[in-house]
Amino acid sequence: MKTVVLLATHFVPSNLASVHRSRLFAQHLEEFGWRPIIVTTAPEFYDEPPDPELAALLDPQLEIVRTSALRNRGRRWVGDLGVRAFPAHLRALKRLARERRIDFCHITIPSNFSAPLGRLLYQSSGIPYGIDYIDPWVHEWPGVEQRFSRHWWSHQLASKLEPWSVKHARLITGVAHGYYDAVIERNPHLRSQAVLAAMPYGAAELDFAHARQGNFTDRLFDPSDGRLHVVYAGALMPKSIASCKVLLQAFAALRAQQHASAEKVCLHFIGTGHRLAAGVVPQVQPLADALGLQGCVFEHPARMSYLGVLRHLVHCAGVMILGSTEAHYTPSKAYQAAQSERPVLAFLHPDALAGAFLERALGSRFSLVSTPEVPSLATVKQALAAFILNLVQPSQAANPAIFEPVSARAVARTLAAALDQAVA
Repeated sequence: MKTVVLLATHFVPSNLASVHRSRLFAQHLEEFGWRPIIVTTAPEFYDEPPDPELAALLDPQLEIVRTSALRNRGRRWVGDLGVRAFPAHLRALKRLARERRIDFCHITIPSNFSAPLGRLLYQSSGIPYGIDYIDPWVHEWPGVEQRFSRHWWSHQLASKLEPWSVKHARLITGVAHGYYDAVIERNPHLRSQAVLAAMPYGAAELDFAHARQGNFTDRLFDPSDGRLHVVYAGALMPKSIASCKVLLQAFAALRAQQHASAEKVCLHFIGTGHRLAAGVVPQVQPLADALGLQGCVFEHPARMSYLGVLRHLVHCAGVMILGSTEAHYTPSKAYQAAQSERPVLAFLHPDALAGAFLERALGSRFSLVSTPEVPSLATVKQALAAFILNLVQPSQAANPAIFEPVSARAVARTLAAALDQAVA
């Protein structure tokens, strides 16, 4: 049994989506010869409220090393926890290297500022390391083009830190290959030096089993009230806002035309708010209200607990995915949507891997808006009309064989094989 340290700036009980990457890795790694140790930050240093219910999803035998971090006292000088926890994380890694045999260190980013820890550990102890890209790092995010803005400075810093961090990396992984392809282009030595492996978050069957067993006490709607409740859960990416506007326009048009069953549909947007210092500001509700959709479109802008989201997915009539117009975007919510066993309406790039998976999993119960640009109103109306017709059909159990290649266990097997190659 070899040992891998999985460094994750946030971990359970943090309610950030990124915690499930390392959690699902750790869930099955021992089956494939790798004992995981999680190095993370203690919950009292998180900015967001914790989600204690997540502890029920952890293996009680999982070893977790929780470190301190610098606190923001009064004014929030440094928001990124990866920066505030960096010295403590480095001390914890070096202590583990001294006290026992560590075969590999794999660092999940974001926080991107944790990435240099791998090289520092390698230089001090010789332990090989890798970096896992949940999101691209050096990337043309909206706002980067404005010189001397916060986004511009972040991009400049990333352009310097990334090549330093990956200099001696033995393993580069990502949610999909598109998340790290540009890294290899910028650092061509990685083609011969590092193992490359792409794997999604994984379909978390144990999580859904837990959600189905729990009481639906935190519900935002009554699933037995005769209406067709449709759920979108998660943040709205900048390139998804325009698609959301067209979706609402199409919904308003179908209702005005008295389309069959459209008057029964309620759209719920959960955790979509824009986070500002003053709180969480709704993004969807003002757009819906301007179109006269009061009473049938509801935004719940605050973040909901992970298991709370899963409970809403299994009790709703249908699920929406508003993906990015970028080809590399591979939303973890695609697997959650398919596992809910409900019809799905998705906005995805034509080359997005999630679209092909959802089509295999759901067949005719999957409605896709596929375009590299903002879709037209006519295209969205057609897809939405087909989706609404699916909502009134009986639910169908998902085919387990479709999920096996992308299950949490299969993802852990892929990572273990990559780790084996990286240390060989």
